[in-house]
Formats: sequence, structure tokens, C-alpha cells
Amino acid sequence: MSYKRIRSLARGISVLQHLSAVKAATAAEIAKNAGLPRPTVYRILETLVEEGLIYQSRSSSSVYRLTADVRDLSAGFIDASSPGHDSDKDEPALTDCSSRDSSYLS
Repeated sequence: MSYKRIRSLARGISVLQHLSAVKAATAAEIAKNAGLPRPTVYRILETLVEEGLIYQSRSSSSVYRLTADVRDLSAGFIDASSPGHDSDKDEPALTDCSSRDSSYLS
């Protein structure tokens, strides 16, 4: 099943990725890097500030930085390549039902 992409979520992730790469940036810098309109970037930044994932720098209110709460987003990450990891236990099992014998249905 394929779902329609959520553009606003993708844009928010793009902002977080940019801040992660550069450590600090203004809304104008983020807008230019992400190719987004500046008003859109401001709305994303306000949302991320309200969620506690970024903050405006005290030294310059036009500069945004990540908070330590961003690390919590990766708290549930499981590295499949780590020793002792059994990927079969963590992955959902999918079964192909199309090839099963369905003669009992007739």
C-alpha cells in the first residue's frame, strides 16, 4: 500500500536536517537551502520551537539551533548491524497469501 506523501512533514524534516548539518542558521538561510518560501520556514520554525526541538539563540534571536530533545527522536532506533541483533524478531512478518491453495473455498 502506498500513501500520499505529507509535504509539510517532509519540509519540517528538511529543516531539522539542515540545522543538524550546520548547527545554527537563520530562517533566510534555511529557506534558501531548503528551497522553501520564507513564510513557510517561519511557520515550521515556530512549530519546532513549540515542540521543543529547536530554540532561538539568545545572542541573536534570528538564529535557530537544535535542542537536546532532538536526540530523543532516535531513542527507539535499533541498529540492525549491531552484534546480537536478531532482525527477524523486530521486523513484522508478511505472508504472501496469493500463492496459497484456495481450493477449500470452492
